[in-house]
Amino acid sequence: MSRLLRASLERMRRGLDQGLSAAEAARAALEFGLAARDRIVAIVQTGNAASERVMQKIGMSLERETVDPTSGRQVRVYEITRDAQLTARQA
Repeated sequence: MSRLLRASLERMRRGLDQGLSAAEAARAALEFGLAARDRIVAIVQTGNAASERVMQKIGMSLERETVDPTSGRQVRVYEITRDAQLTARQA
């Protein structure tokens, strides 16, 4: 696991510990990640409606549906780019 991913997950965990909603904590982790990367991807197991709502609330878009090669489960891949996030903020 990369240092950036670890740091983003830790930032999200701290947010949840401080009483933030899942979307608020995910948004904080996303902003942290987009400060260092141009694109962030999230993989959600198909049928996990709560996680999909969080991805949509923080501005991520469904990129594709595929199968996780390690488990054989159907997943959905969400993404957001730094440019898309900046555009959404200005709207």
